[in-house]
Amino acid sequence: MTRQIRVPGLLNVIRTDDAEVIRTLANHRALDRDFEAKGPLINRLLAARLRRGLRSAMGPLPSALMRDDEARANAQADLRERYKPGNWDDPGVGNLASYVQGADSRPVGELAQEIVGRVLDSEYRSNEETWDAATKVQRHLQGRNPILRIIRWLSGELMRAQNVLSRASRNDGASVHGTGVAVHNLVDSLDWMRKAWADPNRRARLTPHTAAHAAIRAPHTVLRAGCYDTDLLGGTVAPGTLVALDTRKAASRSMDAHLAFLGDSWSGCPAEAWVMALLEEVWRQAGEDVS
Repeated sequence: MTRQIRVPGLLNVIRTDDAEVIRTLANHRALDRDFEAKGPLINRLLAARLRRGLRSAMGPLPSALMRDDEARANAQADLRERYKPGNWDDPGVGNLASYVQGADSRPVGELAQEIVGRVLDSEYRSNEETWDAATKVQRHLQGRNPILRIIRWLSGELMRAQNVLSRASRNDGASVHGTGVAVHNLVDSLDWMRKAWADPNRRARLTPHTAAHAAIRAPHTVLRAGCYDTDLLGGTVAPGTLVALDTRKAASRSMDAHLAFLGDSWSGCPAEAWVMALLEEVWRQAGEDVS
C-alpha cells in the first residue's frame, strides 16, 4: 500500500510497503538523504533525528551521505570488495550457530557486533559497553517518544554512545554504521533462525539457502527526503517531503533479499552478499553440530 499523509504546516509524508514502488522511489533523482531542516514541523523533527543518530565522533556516517557525494560512492565500492563472503574460519560463526541452537553463553548482540566489526578490523572486539552503545543509538533512531529522545540527546547519552562505537571502530565510519546501526537487523535475523531451529519440523524443511532468505530482516523503514517539486508514485513531493520506504514489511512478504538491501539502488548495502552467505553458513554449521 502507498499513501500520502499531509497536514499543512505539520506533516507531509509518503509511506509505502509496495515492493515495486519502493524499487522505483529508491532510485528517483527527486529523493535523497537531504535531511536538513526543511518542510513541515514534524518532517523537520524526523530529519533532525536522523542527522543526530547517523553520526560518529568523526562526523556523518556513510549511510547519511547523499547520492552525488564522491567519497560515499568510493567508500561503498571499497566496502563491497571488503565484505566478500567466503572466509568462515572466524570462530564467531560457530558462536552464532550455537546461539541459533539455543545456547546463551554470550548475548547475541555482542556476537553479531563482533563478527561485523572484524570484517573491517580483525582486532575488533565487542563487549557489554559497545553493545549497550549500539542499543542506545538504535533507541534514538527507532524510538517513538520524541520527548524522551530529545532528553536523551540533551543529556549527552547519544553522543557518548557514538563515541564508544567510534573508539571501538578506530573512527571508521563504515564500521560504526555496521556495528551500531545495521547490526540490529542481523540480530533480528538470528533471532528468527533460533525460533525456527527450536521447531523440529521447520528445521527439517529449511536448507541453509531457504533459511537465510526466510530469516533476512531489512530495516523497518528507510527514509528519503524530497529535493525538488515533482509528482511521484504515491503523491507529490516538495523540498523536505519525507518518503518512508517500509522495506522490512515489503521484503518479508516476498523473502526478497535484494529488496531488503535495496540492492538495485544507488544506496544498496555493500554487505548484502556477505550477510546472506553468513546466514547460510550459520545454519549449515548449526546442522553439522547435530548430524
